[in-house]
Amino acid sequence: MKETSNTAPVAEPTVIAEFPCSQTQLRCWILDQLKPGNPALNVAVRWEIRGAFRSSTLEAAFRTVIQRHEALRTRFVEVGGRPCQQVVDQVDFRMSVIDLRNVPADQRDQRILSIGEETARAPFDLSSPYLFRVSLLMVENERGFLLITAHQSCFDGWSIRVLGREVGEIAAALDAGRQPAVPDLPLQYGDFSLWQQEYLNSYGFETEKSFWREQLTGAPYFEVIPDTPRGPVKTSRGNILSVNNPSEFSERIDAAARAHRVSLYSFGAAVVSALLHRYTGHDTVMFGSQVAGRDEADLENLIGVFINNVVLRFDMAGDISFAEHVRLATATVTAALNHHRMPFNKLVELVNPVRDPSRNPLISVNFNLQKAFLEDHQYGGFELLSAPSQSPGVIYDLSFIMIGRPSGWRMSIEYNADLFEKSTIESLLRLWQEAYEAALERPSAPLSSLVIPPREIKALRVETGPATAIELMLAAHPSVGSAVVLVEGDGKRVHAFVTPAPTITEPLDRLPDGLMEYLSRQLSQSAMPGGVSVLLNFPRDASGTIDRTALRIPAPPTILAKAVADRVEPTDVSAPVPAARTDQTKALAAIWAEVLGVPTVAPGDNFFALGGHSLLALRMLSGARSKLGAKADLELLFKQPTFGAFPLRCLAKRSRPVPIWNPQAPIPGAWGPAGAPMRPIRSTRSIIRSSTTGLRPILAIPSRSITPTCSMRTSPAISPPCRLKRSPGMPSTVWAQIF
Repeated sequence: MKETSNTAPVAEPTVIAEFPCSQTQLRCWILDQLKPGNPALNVAVRWEIRGAFRSSTLEAAFRTVIQRHEALRTRFVEVGGRPCQQVVDQVDFRMSVIDLRNVPADQRDQRILSIGEETARAPFDLSSPYLFRVSLLMVENERGFLLITAHQSCFDGWSIRVLGREVGEIAAALDAGRQPAVPDLPLQYGDFSLWQQEYLNSYGFETEKSFWREQLTGAPYFEVIPDTPRGPVKTSRGNILSVNNPSEFSERIDAAARAHRVSLYSFGAAVVSALLHRYTGHDTVMFGSQVAGRDEADLENLIGVFINNVVLRFDMAGDISFAEHVRLATATVTAALNHHRMPFNKLVELVNPVRDPSRNPLISVNFNLQKAFLEDHQYGGFELLSAPSQSPGVIYDLSFIMIGRPSGWRMSIEYNADLFEKSTIESLLRLWQEAYEAALERPSAPLSSLVIPPREIKALRVETGPATAIELMLAAHPSVGSAVVLVEGDGKRVHAFVTPAPTITEPLDRLPDGLMEYLSRQLSQSAMPGGVSVLLNFPRDASGTIDRTALRIPAPPTILAKAVADRVEPTDVSAPVPAARTDQTKALAAIWAEVLGVPTVAPGDNFFALGGHSLLALRMLSGARSKLGAKADLELLFKQPTFGAFPLRCLAKRSRPVPIWNPQAPIPGAWGPAGAPMRPIRSTRSIIRSSTTGLRPILAIPSRSITPTCSMRTSPAISPPCRLKRSPGMPSTVWAQIF
């Protein structure tokens, strides 16, 4: 096997333009901050090429495409706590060529797969403009495979089609010695980002917020119970299982969709939601999907990331027929697609779900159905054919994917291999086929006719401790995610701590009393804990294990009452904290207060319960790093979201927090924006989740800025109302992780 690799660029590229990030790019940036180089953010594509072609011509064609599309010459840098995208003048693109013609034929396919997996998972550095790479695998003299990997921040599924058309046409034109017939590009991706910034301040965006607030506020978190208990943080190790349906299946689903007067996508969404309803037993099914986001004709020929996640909520109306469910599901899909311009990260801010480092916000299951992005086509002396590619990593627990190719529909389930066994997914894939068969053959039959066999699930692990029995009881409660029980004073003081389950619908302030009543039905009075505290997340050590030593049993009510009555300072205070450490903590509290727009921050306060979200977290972390030299990142904040725990991890060694305060004295550990001690103006108890979901303005970015030494290309920016033509018949849902 012979390989020719990329070479490093000779000179640093020159920045020619700077733009705010689009909302999808912001989400990619945040996910990359949580796990740098996350392979789940890679888009992996594989094309088969047949006929007379030259590697040098293909490389030149890719270079031309990169020069045409600024999104492929973009890097991301942080400015003032917010990421922005910078376009460079050129990149030194080189295509790797790997010669497999001498590899034995019986080993060649496996070698292609292993190289594909390796290239798909290789990480990208977002601070570098090299977010796009290509390898050519030569398997025969006139046959090869193009392995393309791009970062989601600059590339989506629709871009595959644009890339294929342009590479094929440009390469054929170079071989023929003619000018390529490619469309002019009146806009670049940065223009779209500027337009989106303006849209977020428009009346139309307020309408979107009203719809989604009504649709999702209070909705349960839907998930399929995994085979293996979740770890403390989310993983991306994935696998994919697929089945190819015969060509007559295409004819049958086309006919069924026409009979129901719905799109293929709506029919598919109805089948998947019915399957998940029967599989989980839940009456509310929720999953995500992706829309193209290219509503304007001038965006059709651009490479970039325009996709957006939408959340589909299906409230199952009893044991209705498949036909009736198709009708109701279609109404759900239509309503969501009519409000698809709500950026997903803005939706998360709006709904403000409970943050859990081991789960995605709002979406654990995803569904996509679309025709293959690359059209099989002859270009000059060669032909480009779409081919299945490897999964670089998973974002969701489960992804149901249907790809239509000339040979028929391919059904795939991509899954988190750390959560699900292969046998479970094999069974689920069969059930998906059976659900389609039921909907096609027996549309008048009730949903209950879809029979789901029993499934064995491994028992969930529960942290052990002195009060294991109480922990097991609490962990079994449907409103509890996990539980820890502490025992002090030779068993005289027992207290329980719980985190809420993602599916909880009751107000969190009612949960402690409800759990105490629940325990009282199973325990004697002498065995009851003294109380229950609700936390959004448990503090964890570097290995991800729950840090029990960071939890403190609250003082009994009699002690608290005495402290209030006597107006005295607490007596249970640990060793004095060094002055430098205290100053750092005060400064960090001032940063929190300024970013969150609150007058005071106390140790029990939770960043997200105070209205924080990922973008505000980036601003806070930027300030902490620049002003205090703190070593902190988003992952730490998600694990330790309270001000009592976060400074201990990012500033210095832990010191024991002060448990009781004099209500009339300045609160130790609570500071305002200027760093001055604050008097109490509200309770300092941690309940942990605010009911307020109002949005706060984010840091403004100037409209179009460039570096002082650069000249700016003049191209029109889109401004609402959009001047561009509506593209008739453009499909909305067109993107999937695997193509």
